[in-house]
Amino acid sequence: MTDTHKLEKFKWKGYDCIRISAYWKTQVEDIACGPYVVLPNYRTTWIENWKYAPLPDLPKHMVVQLWKGYISPKMYPGMAEWPGGHGAEVGIYKKRIAVADRWYPFLDIPFNIEFTLKYTGTNSAGKPVGQKHDFISTTVTKGWWQTMWMVPNSFEQYKKDIKESSGDHVPDVKRMSQYHTIGGVSQPAWT
Repeated sequence: MTDTHKLEKFKWKGYDCIRISAYWKTQVEDIACGPYVVLPNYRTTWIENWKYAPLPDLPKHMVVQLWKGYISPKMYPGMAEWPGGHGAEVGIYKKRIAVADRWYPFLDIPFNIEFTLKYTGTNSAGKPVGQKHDFISTTVTKGWWQTMWMVPNSFEQYKKDIKESSGDHVPDVKRMSQYHTIGGVSQPAWT
């Protein structure tokens, strides 16, 4: 039987997290993405004409899109299982020449994708003063899209736990640095 859930729920260091399921990724393969996909409290950037050194013959019009921040439960009213979350995504796309601002999932080669969100603890005024922390870190996923979010209740508990253990304040996820690896090649950090 095929699992038709849109999300996978799991624990990361004891905190409740979610990611888009393998099933749901197959259901959205024909949906375009691009610079017009913007969500409140969720930053995005992209790397156009991305080059992957081990495969220099990839199509010229490759795009890597990155996201990080908070997605409210209200963003997906038709998805009852979406609890909202603080986290990030990495997607690999190719442009179709006729419509340059529309990117489609790059399905030709399933890349190994992983990422980590890191931050330096801050004081109550937001000044970096504490130790470095990994907020979330994915395992390697093969495909075109990697996602991970910590659900809101766990994020609140995480902030309390960090405050109690180190005295550090956890900054907004949009201000964290995103480190990602595609096909075993580390990419420049996005801050």
